[in-house]
Amino acid sequence: MKSLLQRPIYATLAIYWMPALVWAVAISAVSHIPAPEIQKAAEAFDAVPIALDIAYHVIVFGVMGALGYWAASRHLGQRSKWSYLAGLGFAIGYGAVDEVHQTFVSGRSSAAEDVGYDALGAAVAIVAIFAVRFVSARSETRSTQIR
Repeated sequence: MKSLLQRPIYATLAIYWMPALVWAVAISAVSHIPAPEIQKAAEAFDAVPIALDIAYHVIVFGVMGALGYWAASRHLGQRSKWSYLAGLGFAIGYGAVDEVHQTFVSGRSSAAEDVGYDALGAAVAIVAIFAVRFVSARSETRSTQIR
């Protein structure tokens, strides 16, 4: 069996981007649910539909941003600014595509503010990843200086 380094670049890219693509398919499946069904689900949880919608967008696209960062960092480097931007861009871009998709679903519509919530979730995830990496790098530097 070939290692990842011996495989063609397109095969390696497919492996690394697979989790993000599977997550995108899951988002599309949820986005394809007609509005009355979503309303029933919100009532079952005793949730305010708008609060549930905002939480959904922020959390789901935060995960999307993290998965996009992870995939991009395998090729661009974990500390590359392009990895962070690729994760953010992937999540926001897919959020916009998902909103367009919703215009074709019965009872659903597209909303620019939903893309904003998607961007917020992705940005929070990317900043969190950056912060963890920053703190980790600082602690590694301090531990090597003490020795």
